[in-house]
Amino acid sequence: MNTLQNYPHKEERLPVLVSGVGGVKLLGVPALPHKSAQKSGPQIALVTKKLLDEWKCSSTVSGMVFDTTSANTGAVTAGCISIQIELGRELLWNACRHHVGEVILTHVWDDLKIEVSKSPDIQLFIRFKDCFESLTHSSIEDLELPIIPESLSVKKQDLIMICQEAQAGSFARGDYRELVDLVLLYLGEGLESFDGFFRPDALHKARWMAKLLYGIKIVLLRRRISELSKGAVFSAQSSEKHQRFIMFAVFCYVPWWLTCPVASACPLNDLNLIKTLNSYKEIDSLASSSAMSAFSNHLWYLTEELLPLVLFSSSVDNEEKTKIVEEIKQHEPTDKCEGRTGTEFGKPEFPDILNKDDIDSLALPSFAGKDSWGFFRILRLDTAFLDKSVESWKDDDTYVRAKEVVDNLAVVNDSAERGVKLCHEFLTNAKKNGNLQNILQVVENNRNQLPNQTKRTASSKNWYLKL
Repeated sequence: MNTLQNYPHKEERLPVLVSGVGGVKLLGVPALPHKSAQKSGPQIALVTKKLLDEWKCSSTVSGMVFDTTSANTGAVTAGCISIQIELGRELLWNACRHHVGEVILTHVWDDLKIEVSKSPDIQLFIRFKDCFESLTHSSIEDLELPIIPESLSVKKQDLIMICQEAQAGSFARGDYRELVDLVLLYLGEGLESFDGFFRPDALHKARWMAKLLYGIKIVLLRRRISELSKGAVFSAQSSEKHQRFIMFAVFCYVPWWLTCPVASACPLNDLNLIKTLNSYKEIDSLASSSAMSAFSNHLWYLTEELLPLVLFSSSVDNEEKTKIVEEIKQHEPTDKCEGRTGTEFGKPEFPDILNKDDIDSLALPSFAGKDSWGFFRILRLDTAFLDKSVESWKDDDTYVRAKEVVDNLAVVNDSAERGVKLCHEFLTNAKKNGNLQNILQVVENNRNQLPNQTKRTASSKNWYLKL
C-alpha cells in the first residue's frame, strides 16, 4: 500500500494486479476506507475480492505475491489471511524476493551500525552526493580496488562469470544493470572501459538499491574521498564498517539477487544462500549472523508447499529430483495444507534452520513433505508425471503443462510497484475515482499491449495476486 495525496485528505490506495501464463494485468488501484475502524487486512481483502469479481477471475486465483510487511503477512487478520478467507480457499504464499532481500540488507546495515541516524535519508550518501562533483572519477587511476580475502577467491571467479552472463542479457530496470556493472568493477573486471560513475540520485532509506549503488562507488573512490576535508563523507571507523557491508553484499547478497526472480530456482537459491551465510561467518561473523537471523524469518520457498518448484529447475539434477519425488510420495495427498498456522486457512510454517547441527549437509529433499501435494492441488496441476522417471519428463504432456505454469509464476513484486507509480502519475488528472481507474486501464493497456482479461477464456488459467 502507498499513501497518496488526494485533494481534501490523504488516502491509502492498494494496487492490485494479476499475473500468470497470460501475462500481467493491472486490475485497479482502489482506495481503502478512510478512517475506518476495521483492521487493514479485511479492508485489503474486500477491495481485492471486489476487483477480482469485476474482472471475473476470482475463481482462478491460486496464489499471492506480496511485500512481507506485517499488514500482509500476519497470521490472524492480515491481508493475505483475509484474502484467503474472502475467497474461501487456500492460496500459495509467494513473498516478494526483492523485498526479502531488502530485509536482509537492512538488518546487516543496522547491526554493523554504519549509520544510526533516524532521518529518512541516509546521511552518508547525502554527504557523498554533496561531494560528488569534487571527486575525480573519470579513469581507473581514480579507483582503489578492495583487497579480497584469499578464502573468497573461488567465489570471486564464480561471481564474475555470473555477472558477465547477466550483463549479456536484459534488465527490467537501468539501476539493475548499473549494479552488475559496479560489482564487476569491484571485482577488478571491465576496468579498461571505465569512464566514470553516474551521479547519485535517490538516497531515501527505503530505496534498497541506494545502499549498493552508492555504497560500491564510495568503496572504489575511498582514496579520493580521503583527500577531502576530514569527515566530509565518513570517519575512518564508519569507512571500515561500510567496506564490510559492501563485501558482504557483493559475495553473499548479489549472487542470490541475480537469480531471485526465477520461480523454479527459488528453493535451491535460498538453500545456497543459507550455506553461503554459514560459511561467511569466517570472514565476518556479525554480518553473517545478522543476515542468517533475518533470513530465517523468510524461508517461504523452503516450505513443503513451495519446495516442488525445484522439480522444474534445470539447476537441480535428476538424481535429486528423484529423491524429492520419493519423499513426497511417502505421504498421501491431503485436501488441505496441514503445516500452517493462524486463522482459517493459515500461513505456511518455516523450517527451523538455525538449530541445525550441520547446515552444510542440508539437502533439498529434506524440505519436502506431505504439504508438497498442496502445491499441485492449489495450482490445479496434473501429477501424472510424478509416476514416471525424471528422464522422461521433458516428453510428458502433464510435465510440460505444469512447467509452463511454473515458468510464469511471479516471485517479485516489481509490477505492483509500477502500478503505484502509474497511480501517482495520473491521480491528479482525475476528478472522480471512476475516472482514475479508467485512465489507468487505458494507459496500462497502451504501455503493455495486453488483452482485456475479462474477454479471455481463463477457466484453465492460474492467476497470482500481486499486492
